[in-house]
Amino acid sequence: MFITATRRQLPFFTATLLPLVCLALPAVAAAQGKPVTCSTIITNEEVVKAVGVKMDDMGDEIRKKGQTECSWMLRGPLRTVFVSFDDLASVKESTAGAPDKYFEFVVANAEETRKGKRVMLSGIGRNAALVASGYDKDAFQAFVQRPDGVASITTMGLSKAQVTEVAKAVATP
Repeated sequence: MFITATRRQLPFFTATLLPLVCLALPAVAAAQGKPVTCSTIITNEEVVKAVGVKMDDMGDEIRKKGQTECSWMLRGPLRTVFVSFDDLASVKESTAGAPDKYFEFVVANAEETRKGKRVMLSGIGRNAALVASGYDKDAFQAFVQRPDGVASITTMGLSKAQVTEVAKAVATP
């Protein structure tokens, strides 16, 4: 079946279909055998936009199959962004076994170790939470459950608003 549209209907179809296509891209990449990694869920440009200053891209690293890390740093004053990503296969191999349980596990662990309470971030990914450090007012950890895995964002020297923007960038396909 083909969809035809008049020139007047074209903006409606573009506004309706484009977001759906964008949401499907990570699934398409995974179906084509391309792994979703830390550096594919957030780019240097997205970090710069979220933080508001250019940071040094420290590169990404594969910890093991399905687990990747990437980081950015700025000296004077020190600011860091560290993102780790566990894809669905890695999450399923964990002791939690399911994305919802894994998300809850990592957030609860951050609350315990950082002596902070979670704040749920609505409208970001499937689930998103922010945990402020009880030790350092400039340290945060955010978690984003995406359709293709769970990301953890650890920052230093950023505001809550900046960390939230990084979480939004991580959640956006």
